[in-house]
Amino acid sequence: MSSLHRVTQVVLGVGTLLALAAAFGPVWVARVGVVIAVLAALFAVRFAWAELKQARADHAREQVAQLRAHREQLSAERRQSGEVVAALSAHNEQADQRIVTLQSTIGSLRGELSTLRGDHAALTAGLAERDQRIAQLGRDLATREAELQALRETEDAAEVLPMPRHAAVADWDALPSAEDLWSDGNHPTVVDLQQLAFPEAPSTEAKKQA
Repeated sequence: MSSLHRVTQVVLGVGTLLALAAAFGPVWVARVGVVIAVLAALFAVRFAWAELKQARADHAREQVAQLRAHREQLSAERRQSGEVVAALSAHNEQADQRIVTLQSTIGSLRGELSTLRGDHAALTAGLAERDQRIAQLGRDLATREAELQALRETEDAAEVLPMPRHAAVADWDALPSAEDLWSDGNHPTVVDLQQLAFPEAPSTEAKKQA
């Protein structure tokens, strides 16, 4: 409760009491009481208006204070929002740079991967070609070994003919010529080669008897 409100109540109370007291007196006292009541009412109205103005002023000051506080709060929130926005902007910029770096790294890795795939394909083809070559060499080796084994068996089975160091002239004349052996267009056989064998030279005892 403000001081003006208390003064208004006091004036109204005192004026009312004086007016009531004057009402029970003579006529002029009653008239004085009426004047006192009117004056008390006027003073009460004046104090009421003053109280109303003061209340309005206080309310306006409160509103101004609230507006200032709200403005300061908004300013603080704006500063905080600005700091948050700046932090987010810096974070986004770092994220963008990181994304660019990662994209460059991914591009490099893709190029390396493509190169490695090409190398792998080339190595695979080379290994396949080597495997085929090794298999072919294995087959050729097996064929050569089989031929060698067959030649060895043929050589073991062939009859070795003795070649005498000395022979008589008559024996030389009795041997068939190369034209006779190849006259039919066929190669000579082992039997034909036996015909070319030189006759054995006479032994030492035969020479002595001669």
